[in-house]
Amino acid sequence: MSQATTAAPKRLAVLLSGSGTTLQNLIDRIKSGSLRGAEIGVVLSSRSNAGGLDRAKKHGIPTVLVESRKYRKISAGSGCNKTAPDWEAMSEAVTEALIPFKPDILVLAGYMCLYKLPTAWQTGRCLN
Repeated sequence: MSQATTAAPKRLAVLLSGSGTTLQNLIDRIKSGSLRGAEIGVVLSSRSNAGGLDRAKKHGIPTVLVESRKYRKISAGSGCNKTAPDWEAMSEAVTEALIPFKPDILVLAGYMCLYKLPTAWQTGRCLN
């Protein structure tokens, strides 16, 4: 007879920019047992006033802030909007912030920024 083994839950990193309703759905599904084999290891937000940060803290989930406004650069273009996010620099900062949490899966849950996945994370590691 083979002995059943329990696999370690997949660690989710939830990236968000707003109220965190998708985060709350994940929390509720994990707690109810309808989403098995997953745990939320970290919540990363692009906005300091995102309600999702409060939801995460309420449930004891670590939070990280990588504010998109800090990655603005002057654009060479014309028109009203002369600043644009430096997505490359912000993507690097997001990746560096997530590495210590060793996420198995990234969940883009209302994350309103462009995120360039590192090559090693591009296969089967991200849900949008």
